[in-house]
Amino acid sequence: YSLSTIGLIHHQEFDYLFHPFRTDFIGESGSGKSMIADLIQLILVGSEAFESATKGTDIREPEGMVLPMGKGNKGVGYAFLNIEINPAQ
Repeated sequence: YSLSTIGLIHHQEFDYLFHPFRTDFIGESGSGKSMIADLIQLILVGSEAFESATKGTDIREPEGMVLPMGKGNKGVGYAFLNIEINPAQ
């Protein structure tokens, strides 16, 4: 039904509602589209089996998806899926 994020790079505090038919994400380069797929995968398989969907110049690890709290301080980020079992449930 939806993906919610808090404290993540490009996705500070957002609720993404999934369309019942369309599955595309659009946006400028570097806006965080691939990170949506990475977050869904991370939720479903966990950090031990996670492998980024995007092959770039640097490795995308779960720790690197979180917004930093300040100089040298690691932040805390959350992402969770809301699953619709039946219509409106």
